[in-house]
Amino acid sequence: MSRDGARPRCCRRARVIAMRSLTVLGPRRVEWRDLPPVSLREATDALVRPVASAVCDLDRHLVHASPLEPPYALGHEAVGEVVDVGSAVSGLKPGDRVVIPCHVNCGVCAECSRSMPGACSAVPPFASYGTPAGGSWGGLFDELVRVPWAEHSLVPLPPGLDPVTAASCSDNLVDAYRTVSPTLHADPDAAVLVVGGPPRSDC
Repeated sequence: MSRDGARPRCCRRARVIAMRSLTVLGPRRVEWRDLPPVSLREATDALVRPVASAVCDLDRHLVHASPLEPPYALGHEAVGEVVDVGSAVSGLKPGDRVVIPCHVNCGVCAECSRSMPGACSAVPPFASYGTPAGGSWGGLFDELVRVPWAEHSLVPLPPGLDPVTAASCSDNLVDAYRTVSPTLHADPDAAVLVVGGPPRSDC
């Protein structure tokens, strides 16, 4: 879902007036809610405006069954535009298009170094956007999100690549890599089975 045509109610450099969040309220109950604006907290943070968000099968399950305690923001797959960066962030600038990984992670701890960002020791287990399982980090349907450890987390979008095409890279490609990488590290010549099918994210 592309949102290039609709500017959020904020301007560049993080002078945020208001922001909205797509919020799960219970089974089959979702609504846009006005929330206090996010802001930079650490020098390594970035503020990112999602411009193309994807719907994952997990989102579909969360909306239909709501197994986690609501309310919470929805969405964990998106490409965004950098709006502001902390003073320690040198490799990103406002206007850059980036893939926002679903997991909130530091990128440097032992778990992150083993390609296990969901087990990052710097945050609660399973910390991610779009669920309350590892804390409240917002969702990637929000008008603006704070990304900690931005230079380790955000992946610059190659020039000319459509953000809609890359939005689901936040999660499904990461899951696929994490599944096969331990085996391939141990046996680089190992065979890999690639299975695909039609998307079922139709909530």
